[in-house]
Amino acid sequence: MLLNAIGDEAMQILRGAEARANTVEVSKGETGECELPTFPEIAWRGVFADYRQAMRQTTEASDVFHFAACWAAGAVSLGRRTWMFAGERIYPNFYGVLFGTTGDKKTTAQRQIINTGILPPSVQIIRNLGSTEGLADKLKRDDGVDAVALWFWEEITSLFARGRWS
Repeated sequence: MLLNAIGDEAMQILRGAEARANTVEVSKGETGECELPTFPEIAWRGVFADYRQAMRQTTEASDVFHFAACWAAGAVSLGRRTWMFAGERIYPNFYGVLFGTTGDKKTTAQRQIINTGILPPSVQIIRNLGSTEGLADKLKRDDGVDAVALWFWEEITSLFARGRWS
């Protein structure tokens, strides 16, 4: 039930965002730099509103970081059960990167999704890895089932460093 609700809510939010994409105006702040639009309150409904309420007293992390973590948990929980046909099965992927200043609790929000225990046991959590062999070992499944993983890098620089692997 939770996983289906996350998927339905995420799709409704995406449709709404797509419809408004051409109407968002970016204003310039007092410094003359562009300011990002505020996160829409309409996004906080259904399971996202429930998760926001549950996280309210647990951390100082931004609600927006909690939203991204909840969305990632829902997406990875759906795994390979959701697809569309476009000549072949196309499976969705979710890529999210949280940007913010040092000390703004981005990692805390990400860790909460792991610590709550709402991820199914079939989801592999891949944390900072030191080698391509380590990554291959994490993605390997002995039962022949496609691996579904939540890649969790606390610092994006550790991911960029992997780009230099030979």
